Amino acid sequence: MKKLADYQLTQELIARKDRKIYRAVNLKTNTKHILKLLAPGFSNIQSVFKFKNEIEIGQKLNLNGVIKSIGVETFQSDTFLVGENLEGNLLSHYMAANSPKPENAMKIMDKLAVLTGEIHKKNISIKSINPKNLLFDEHSESVSLIDLELATEVSNETADYLIYSLSSYDIAYISPELTGRMNRLVDYRTDLYSLGVVFYELLTGQHPFESNDLTELIYSHIAKNPIPPCLVNDSIPKSVSDVVLKLLAKNPEDRYQSASGLRRDIQKCMMFTKKTGKSEDFIAGESDSSDKFQVSQQIYGRQTEKETLLEAFRRITGGGKEIVVVSGEPGVGKTVLINEIHKPVTGEKGLFISGKYQQFNRDLPYSGLIDAFKRFVKDILSQGENSISYWKENILAAVGDNGQVLVDVIPELELIVSRQPELVKLDAFETKNRFKHTFVRFIQLLSKPENPLVLFLDDMQWCDRASMDILEYLFASYKTNNFLLLASYRQNEVEQGHPFLTALGSMTENGVKINKIHLETLKFTECDQLVKDTLKKSSEDIADLSKVIFSKTRGNPFFVCQFLKKLYEENALFYNYDQNTWDWKMGEINQKNYSDNMVLFLIDKLDKLNKTETDLLKKAACTGGHFDLRLLSLITNEPLEKISTNLSGLLQKELVVLLGQVYFTSPEGENQYNAIYKF
Repeated sequence: MKKLADYQLTQELIARKDRKIYRAVNLKTNTKHILKLLAPGFSNIQSVFKFKNEIEIGQKLNLNGVIKSIGVETFQSDTFLVGENLEGNLLSHYMAANSPKPENAMKIMDKLAVLTGEIHKKNISIKSINPKNLLFDEHSESVSLIDLELATEVSNETADYLIYSLSSYDIAYISPELTGRMNRLVDYRTDLYSLGVVFYELLTGQHPFESNDLTELIYSHIAKNPIPPCLVNDSIPKSVSDVVLKLLAKNPEDRYQSASGLRRDIQKCMMFTKKTGKSEDFIAGESDSSDKFQVSQQIYGRQTEKETLLEAFRRITGGGKEIVVVSGEPGVGKTVLINEIHKPVTGEKGLFISGKYQQFNRDLPYSGLIDAFKRFVKDILSQGENSISYWKENILAAVGDNGQVLVDVIPELELIVSRQPELVKLDAFETKNRFKHTFVRFIQLLSKPENPLVLFLDDMQWCDRASMDILEYLFASYKTNNFLLLASYRQNEVEQGHPFLTALGSMTENGVKINKIHLETLKFTECDQLVKDTLKKSSEDIADLSKVIFSKTRGNPFFVCQFLKKLYEENALFYNYDQNTWDWKMGEINQKNYSDNMVLFLIDKLDKLNKTETDLLKKAACTGGHFDLRLLSLITNEPLEKISTNLSGLLQKELVVLLGQVYFTSPEGENQYNAIYKF
């Protein structure tokens, strides 16, 4: 094999579109190493930045069984990450060659549970557990993790763009919430789902879900139940099968909550098998608990409203167009409710596109619509050349010579449709009509019987008249079909004569079907259930605590969750290791002052920021509700890696959330990296 600087490459471990990992020997020191190279096209600066996360995460972990990075080196056009050596072959190769028996598979499962638990103790989520990232040494029966590319210290993320930075091979092991279609934050429990897929493959020799269609595979992860392993291979004990199925639960709350609880059940299975030759049945996860604080992400008290959304979507899949309007006070859960529709949309191979209006962008026409379709275009750019070619052909066919109309408001679109002809100059009235017609044609292109379109526009109390003109024109057109508009707004901030209400009235008169949902705060029983699910306690155990929380938050879901987090941060709510359960200091909680006013709540959080974080937050706010690393770098004149580091504090304080990482190709053919955030 080839030589790379002072390293002789001896074995190719991983060869993927975006990277390769090799075994190598340093010819000067005669020491063994593992080297990682990014695909050609990444500049040295990009490579260093991409490797920086792996180096930092590896240093924080500093664990046996996890690759330790020594540094980054450059040779000619290659920049590569140098890691210490780890013994063993890829777990994928071992499985293919051996088809391990259940008792041997359980030994590997036990080792993987231990390794995952040690990583989680360091507050790191791996997010890329699969047999091609793991080594198995048959002699020592040890397992090792050799790729930390997607590992993160962030406790909660919102998955969105991230899905498209993963290869199709990774999709076989991806958790439902990591697909961005489950209305759930991503935390360490994503790794437990991926372990479930690996265990399933270890035991049965196949994935729980298999498909060449990316959308179908994603939908399987979020909605379909796998065939129990014991039915695929009758030599697998039912108890072992149950352990795997619990790991593969769709909702994180229904999975194992800790790798240590998982390991206890694996060892039970191993002990029973060793003693009797078979594994006795038991309830998987019965003794499982976790010291990691996670507020339940289930939806409470919204079943009727959720069904209204689903019925509207079912109707437009058969043709037609509808609107669902959701109103309520801030923090009541309008956005959370609407995002529940993402899963059935995926099941119908539909598109879910969302945009948000901003209070201080009200003088910018179409801002919410443009925000939605900018994000859609970025999604396309992240999906590869085949997708880009498909959309280029269809977009140009739909808008003809007016492509520049869209490029003017969505500059990223030029990366898909290429440079467009200059527009014929028209007077102001005709220019406005041309824009309206072209934008509507673009939206109609996306809504088809085989791919229904759901467009979610948030915070319509800040929308503009021009946006409503577009939407009225869209719904008046007989060519608009298989289209559902979801719109949310704060009812107390919209007065009579507001463009949104005026347009709704006009569309109602013209026969457009408009469904209205008004969300109230949670009832006490619903608030009590949220607290109960979060702390894994009975209603009797938490009765006094629930009453105090309900009293201080008035049942507003946002404030209930924030109050619970505040109690945990201030150690009034804590994990009792002696009893392996959550406990709290009722006296302290009763005395705490807490505001259920959104403004005062945010001021309190902002007051705790340092100057660097405050300055960065101000500049990010100037760009809108969503912002990205590259734009902030230009605004601040700081390198990407420094901005990323400074944002980490804001992520931990939950003032911003990471939507994911995007890799795309510039017009010059260079691979580009970006990270997308939102407030």
